[in-house]
Amino acid sequence: MNILMTTHSYPPYLRQSGVGIAVKNIVDVLSKNNDVFVIASKPPQKLCKSEKRIVRIPIKSVFHLKTGIFQFGYRSLRVAKTLLKKYDFDIFHDHEFVGTRIARYIKKEKPEIRTFEHSHSPLTGHLQSDRPLNPIGLIKKVLAKVNYEIFKPRFDWDKYIDEYISVSETHKKELRLQGINEGRISVVYNPIDTQKYSDRPEEKEKKVVFCGFLGPRKRPHWVIRAAKELIKERDMNVKFTLLGTGRLYRQLRNTISNYRLSNHVKLKGFVSEEDKIKEYQTSLLFTSPSTWESFGLSIAEAMSCSTPALSSNAWSMKEIVKHGKTGLRFETYDFQDYVDKMEYLLNNPQEAKKMGNKARRYVLENFSFPVVKQKLCRIYGEASKERS
Repeated sequence: MNILMTTHSYPPYLRQSGVGIAVKNIVDVLSKNNDVFVIASKPPQKLCKSEKRIVRIPIKSVFHLKTGIFQFGYRSLRVAKTLLKKYDFDIFHDHEFVGTRIARYIKKEKPEIRTFEHSHSPLTGHLQSDRPLNPIGLIKKVLAKVNYEIFKPRFDWDKYIDEYISVSETHKKELRLQGINEGRISVVYNPIDTQKYSDRPEEKEKKVVFCGFLGPRKRPHWVIRAAKELIKERDMNVKFTLLGTGRLYRQLRNTISNYRLSNHVKLKGFVSEEDKIKEYQTSLLFTSPSTWESFGLSIAEAMSCSTPALSSNAWSMKEIVKHGKTGLRFETYDFQDYVDKMEYLLNNPQEAKKMGNKARRYVLENFSFPVVKQKLCRIYGEASKERS
């Protein structure tokens, strides 16, 4: 089966996104028995090795404006037309609505090709947010509603897309808000390479690890505040490691210095995948205090390394983290609940170990490559039968 895939985010990156890593895993899943061609944006650095069947589109800054998505949409169509003339594709699989022009062209020129739209993150922003209705939260809801009403008429989804794929049941509700028929939405969790992200027999250190973009939504400052309370006020001997980059990096570094936590809290920035896996494997606990996640890739990666997760009770994290089994969840805007549950897991390493083992099994049963591949192939096959 020949598959044409489009995505704006695709590794390698200096700053890899969760969407890019998820798409790369999907390509790895499908490439074993299918020919997968990918149209993606060009990374900022030179590639270390040649990429087979990966077409990179260079994106240039226009007056320092972020116009990458718009440039990619027009340029990718030209590349797709060339590939469609050269190869007989069975499937067009777009990620994050960047290939909608290609889908429109395919339905006009090659209607026998099945088209799929894979949505990883919300288009309507805070429409589903359970944030308290303070002035800022209310403003964000209003702006999200305006953005939704402007964006919705731009593309006649049902006319050009055969089926939609959501990364979680929670995110499926987001697609339904856009007027998409529920019967045309399938849920396929992001795949995790469970052979690479595996557990280790060694004892885990009394350490908490965070991994993600250092932005307000991820709330890395909560991790540092929790470290301050546990170490300074509750007299605990525990280490913290924060992985990732973002606009809050300098602020977090200064906060660590001001709290005098430099010996206990390490802000490591961007690290290699090997170092990231090692941090997961050696930590007693992974934490994600994020206010929303469409899936929560880093949570699933850590769980695959037999590390239990402490996450908020928002969005898809209710699906990924099974409370009391694969980790614990705290009330999303209750900081004391967050610290108390972190302290409980750190003070009960045997309980944390049991949760970590269950977390590993849960990932194997729901997010492993064979499971995701089976679901995707079933969806491809069902769409083919419906069209025939």
